[in-house]
Amino acid sequence: MKKILLVFIILLSISCSNNDGDNTVGTEPEFNCHKPTSLKIDPYYTTANSAVCEWYDSNNSQLFNIEYGPRGFSIGSGTRVNSGELYKKITELNSNTEYDFYVRSNCGGENYSEWAGPHSFITKSGTVSDSFTGNYLIEEITNIDSNGPVLSNGSIVTLSISGQDNRRKFDTKFFPDNCSPIYTFYFVLQENGTLNVPLLQSACSCNGSYYFGPSNEDSSYNLNNDSVFYLKFSSDVYNDCSSGVKQVTYKFTKQ
Repeated sequence: MKKILLVFIILLSISCSNNDGDNTVGTEPEFNCHKPTSLKIDPYYTTANSAVCEWYDSNNSQLFNIEYGPRGFSIGSGTRVNSGELYKKITELNSNTEYDFYVRSNCGGENYSEWAGPHSFITKSGTVSDSFTGNYLIEEITNIDSNGPVLSNGSIVTLSISGQDNRRKFDTKFFPDNCSPIYTFYFVLQENGTLNVPLLQSACSCNGSYYFGPSNEDSSYNLNNDSVFYLKFSSDVYNDCSSGVKQVTYKFTKQ
């Protein structure tokens, strides 16, 4: 009887020992960290020496690794930077040069996704940043109605770079015969060789909001000759001031 009891105790001890592992909470395996998608470059913020990389992430990651370099480079040989957002501005690039960029998600600790990419892009020509700046005589060459010239007709304005190297600005009066505030006027040197005026609200008051905006037909420019150019835009875009939408052209002559 004692032998049977001893055997039973031994078997019970072995059984309990084998079941111990069933109640132990082990380390959970890392979940699958998906790589980013929809890689792109924002063309609006692309300059001769910088670009903004963008992507989409389904992991809700808080950290991303970005690696960029000349087109065709191998991962590990490029420049690596980090971002906590779904975009990253990269700088100190060469003008008119092709680049690739890759991006991967960090899902916590050492849990990284695979690299997504490459996405290729090309920087803009650096010469645009040196053109269409300085002092210009502006002359309205469209018919001047009873409201007078739209801008400071016959005056000298100073063109300067506004943020991106393809944007220009200058200070002028809007309807100087009727309105006194000096306001900043903007236009864009587009990649297709045309000039575009974005939507701008006038500093002058009327029955509504007076806006300037793109022309029905954008004027062209010559990147290699900024001595004379023509800027076309629309006046009273929304027709809030009861004067009707007017197409305006100004001639710019470098001084």
